[in-house]
Amino acid sequence: MPSATASSGLSGEQTRVGVIGGGAWGTALAIHCARMGHEVTLWALEEEVVSSVNGTNRENSTFLPGHKCPDTLTATSNMTEAVANSELVLMVVPTPYIAATVKPIADLLRSDQIFVSCTKGILNDTLETPHEILLRLLPRTVHSQLAYLSGPSFAAEVVKQLPTVVTIAAQV
Repeated sequence: MPSATASSGLSGEQTRVGVIGGGAWGTALAIHCARMGHEVTLWALEEEVVSSVNGTNRENSTFLPGHKCPDTLTATSNMTEAVANSELVLMVVPTPYIAATVKPIADLLRSDQIFVSCTKGILNDTLETPHEILLRLLPRTVHSQLAYLSGPSFAAEVVKQLPTVVTIAAQV
């Protein structure tokens, strides 16, 4: 089992990670990053998620109950707070909500940030993939910083630190 303070390989130092999406998958990825020693800010739409993650129980009792959040993970309902100071941004929202979620933060993204879509699926009406949606909505200056996480993984397995395999892809 990995050490709670082991480096994730993202950098030799603590990385500031913003996670956009406080559902089960976003929370599991946020917990994983925090366990790896990174400072994580989790944005959630639901105020009850923010309150429970930051509260005395330190868990997302709405979407991922029974799994404590490390002290280096905090939650916010302010998306700017989760994105502005992050070096790595993980977008973990359902595909139909990508556009509504990304539009308010598009101008906040910097060319020195890595933006990883952890969203699966396509838009039913246009058949656009998350990649196509992001290229359409985000400034060209950040296109080279886009990456995509995919694979047969489940939030409950990741948060329990069970073996899983995912792939991250990006254009060079």
